[in-house]
Amino acid sequence: MIETRECNCGALAKVWPYSVFIPDEAAPPGGWPVLLVLHGAGRNHRTVIDAPELRADIERRRLVIVFPNGAVSFYLAHYQSMLAELLALAGATLPVDRRRAGICGWSMGGFGAVRFAEDFPEQIVAVGSLIGLLDYPNPALPAEQNYGFPPVVGTDPAHWQAVNCMTNAARLRGRPVGIMTAHGAFDYRMNVNFHERLEALGIAHRYEVMKGAHDWPTVARGLPRLLDFMATVLDARSGLATGIP
Repeated sequence: MIETRECNCGALAKVWPYSVFIPDEAAPPGGWPVLLVLHGAGRNHRTVIDAPELRADIERRRLVIVFPNGAVSFYLAHYQSMLAELLALAGATLPVDRRRAGICGWSMGGFGAVRFAEDFPEQIVAVGSLIGLLDYPNPALPAEQNYGFPPVVGTDPAHWQAVNCMTNAARLRGRPVGIMTAHGAFDYRMNVNFHERLEALGIAHRYEVMKGAHDWPTVARGLPRLLDFMATVLDARSGLATGIP
């Protein structure tokens, strides 16, 4: 079952939409794993479920998937708190096992997923990113390997460092991490930098470079593979998965 719903979001002080997939079969003892999937800039909570090729993939999954609406927020500040609210709502109202909660996303959503995992490590047990902006904001990167600086990230270089995923990467230790990028994507160097940062920290992770660019066709090809990774690590018996498939 796939539905679009609304929640009374305290963080945003408004009624806010999201979408959710719940398997049709009965939940296993303890509940299904639950996964937040965060969209990229210019997309929304319906992007995946409205794409026929991805909807078919979602409908075969054996976990609950929540699709938040992140607007163009980079999932910072109140929007990050909104994600925590959705996880709590899922735990209270859906047949899920909160010990097996994960988060992933693409582009802006990859940035948001990793940031959430770093800032709320007690909330999730696995994280994944597809063509994510994982060394951002970074004014040292050339324009063709960068994204620019929208108002949401501000103009203060100290703030840029604070929100860059590289800064608190050590907080991912002990959790499965999956990173996917593409050779022709502008984010490629960002992902190389983040991969090397995890390597330097001794944090085990899955790192994959696809063919493609920073575009929707790459998302459509890569997201099912990222979801396979997330489903595998969240299916760990205790919910405290540490292995990297």
